[in-house]
Amino acid sequence: MARSTKPSGGRSTQRPPSQPTFFLDENLGGKTVTGLLRDAGISVERFLEHFTPGLPDDAWIPDVTARGWIIVTTDSKFRYHENERRALQAAGAKVFKLSAAQLRGAEQAAILLKAIPKMIRMAERTAPPFMASVTKAGDVAIRWPEPER
Repeated sequence: MARSTKPSGGRSTQRPPSQPTFFLDENLGGKTVTGLLRDAGISVERFLEHFTPGLPDDAWIPDVTARGWIIVTTDSKFRYHENERRALQAAGAKVFKLSAAQLRGAEQAAILLKAIPKMIRMAERTAPPFMASVTKAGDVAIRWPEPER
């Protein structure tokens, strides 16, 4: 009788699926938010770890998107500036806009930690480019391009 070569104990030898990397825009990438997300096991990159302060958004969007990173921002004007919107479209960016810009870093991190599973599902299921909002309650909804009615 042939014996199974599967290890006993029910352990799987498969690795869990890789998690996406979230890129925190300059207006969100404080050390508190970054540290709390990283402590929770989230892959996070901060703007200031890669770019100089004040670099225009349309200059860094293509690089960040080419790396496969998901952009997280609190910039409410992000999708309305023509040059930024063109950069988002051309790069096929996936963007989440946190609606809680006025909150402290720990509060922002708590909202993101609650919303990240939804953000990941949306990023996996929605063709880029897109921008979605993340509310204080941790809800996520597409804002741009506007959904067809």
